[in-house]
Amino acid sequence: MDLGPQRPAEILSNDTGSGFFNYALRLEDFRHASALTEAGAAYKNGLAYTQVNVGSDGRVVRGLSNLSYALPERMERLVLGDAFASTGTLGGGVLVGGASYFRDFNLDPYFLRYPSSGLSGAVATASTVEVYVNGVLVRRQDVAPGTFDVSNIPLMVGAGTTRVVVRDAYGREQVVAAPFYFSEGILKPGVSDFAFSAGFQRNNLGLRSWDYDPAVFLGRYRIGLTGFLTPGARIEGKNGLLSGGGDATVRTLFGDAEAAVAGSFHQYTTETDTETTRSTWGGAAGWLSFTHLERAFTAGALLRAYSDHYVTLAMSDAQDRARGQADLFAGAAMGPRLSLTLRGGLARYRDAGDASQVGLLANVKAHQLANVFVTATRTTAATMSRASYEVYAVVSVVLPDRMTAAAYYDQKDSQGAAGADLQRSMGLGPDYGYRVHAGFGATTDLLAIGQAQSAYGRYEASVERSGGQTRSVLSASGALVTLGGGLFATRPVQQGYGLIQVPGVEGVRGRLNNQDIGRTNSDGNLLVPQMIPYYANRLSIADEDLPMDYKIGRTEYLVAPPLQGGSIARFEVEKLRVVTGSVVMNVGGTDVDPSFGQLLVHVGQGGNGERSSPLGKHGEFYLENVPAGRYPAELDSSVGSCRFELNVPGGDAFIDAGRTKCLGRVPAGMAPPGTVEPLPSASPATTPPPAAAPEGKKR
Repeated sequence: MDLGPQRPAEILSNDTGSGFFNYALRLEDFRHASALTEAGAAYKNGLAYTQVNVGSDGRVVRGLSNLSYALPERMERLVLGDAFASTGTLGGGVLVGGASYFRDFNLDPYFLRYPSSGLSGAVATASTVEVYVNGVLVRRQDVAPGTFDVSNIPLMVGAGTTRVVVRDAYGREQVVAAPFYFSEGILKPGVSDFAFSAGFQRNNLGLRSWDYDPAVFLGRYRIGLTGFLTPGARIEGKNGLLSGGGDATVRTLFGDAEAAVAGSFHQYTTETDTETTRSTWGGAAGWLSFTHLERAFTAGALLRAYSDHYVTLAMSDAQDRARGQADLFAGAAMGPRLSLTLRGGLARYRDAGDASQVGLLANVKAHQLANVFVTATRTTAATMSRASYEVYAVVSVVLPDRMTAAAYYDQKDSQGAAGADLQRSMGLGPDYGYRVHAGFGATTDLLAIGQAQSAYGRYEASVERSGGQTRSVLSASGALVTLGGGLFATRPVQQGYGLIQVPGVEGVRGRLNNQDIGRTNSDGNLLVPQMIPYYANRLSIADEDLPMDYKIGRTEYLVAPPLQGGSIARFEVEKLRVVTGSVVMNVGGTDVDPSFGQLLVHVGQGGNGERSSPLGKHGEFYLENVPAGRYPAELDSSVGSCRFELNVPGGDAFIDAGRTKCLGRVPAGMAPPGTVEPLPSASPATTPPPAAAPEGKKR
């Protein structure tokens, strides 16, 4: 029994080329206009991406720009151009214009990179196995006699217990239980996580297009050695600077422990009127943390220290740093409605001196739809003349129709402030939302925001009054997408997008993961702008929106678009031309109903196409998509058989072919060709009962 996430068997990833252009227009105080745009083009595993900003002063600035190529089978990605690079604990993070190669677990959302839990056992008879995690049933399955193995049990972060209950055919029960501590800091044995970047450090993103420093390089690597140990290493540097170190994460039954050490060297230049002096400084840093998480109790501690001259690409020698810092927290659930957390911290900074903070947090579930959150803190610092005290409380209530309301009070030393908020969030499809805020204290703050989104864009208007100043903002955003040979206007696309196609049928509701997102246009297309890349998004349509004269096969697909690319879900529909009528067979001079027989009609050139229908009690038939004309037909029933020509009148959707007589013989003899003879007293054909229509037809 593998309880891990399973990749669905049928996932559409038909990326044959797509592109998007997102835009956001902003007008402030009806005087200052600005725009933000981004564009991308995807094909197979490749993606070209860029951003361009136009400021209110008319200045055009290039944002992030890169080319990337994904290797899904290896969960790796190569990026040429701008990319953010980080080396993790005790390291730095910078924007690099160059080449980056890294592990990308998002390429396979169904891959388990963390160690999982498993249990095994044996049964002598057919039995039922139930798997529980922290008392919650996650799977029930019948097993045959023999051994069984339960693997990849889905665990929650923190401490808990897994329990497997086995009940045999006689009602006897056995229980196998095991404690666990699950952490996302530990990698499964043999699984590695890495990132390497080299290029030029980019500065002033959003302000300058081509502001790059000399070359830099960054690299980090972690690997799961065992189910409880994951070591790693990092390095980064540039001309005159080198920083690196190692780290390790250890999982125990009581929690996670993480330790890291690092060192750095950099050249320090001193200039005077007469000479320039270069010297080399060395620095060191250390990190030690422990975290314990469970439903009833949480606790943790963090110790870290930096020497006066420890540097990374993101932290220069001139920046202040904590020579020593300690942070502690402990929290507990005091029953089903109250939880308390105590936290404290103490730090000694190189330049700013000592600082400390102690706080208490309380969360009260006052009602199923109402929560109260209260914090109280005491802060001291060398730069403050006395300690500062603050108490903050907020009450939030969930209302119908995606609305929430909140009221707060904030007392900081001798100053108090209060306020209230009311907001409604928007859904995935065309919808509206708003937020109204009022705050009262040293100043009065008023804010009103109205939001709306249609199939073609998202729009917002806001007015804010604060400190005697009024500010207004109007904004509109949307996208143009090319996919499946068409060009579509839609809301801004997110990480991935898709196209629902119901060819030629307008007004059919499309759904993403069972939520309505819009209706198809006159061509039967609906662009879905917000989908998760590489994940099986469920795209479906409301088949009840199809006209009565259409039939459809599938009504949902699982679609996995690439990163910032698109995929197509095409729902094939067929316009029905329903022909109904009835046949009476004359056998030996007597008219007989060929009850519950079978009718076969030869349609098409040479009689190659065939349409068939079961017959009702009085010889009623039901045929689909038979054009107007006369066609050879064969009838076979328990009372006889015959051959004749069926006359199908013209019409659009539902055609009544009337009642037709054929000359037949009893089954014992070979029926000669019959003759077609309309009955003088022909009555309108009746629609056969549902059982007489082929399964899956829509009428």
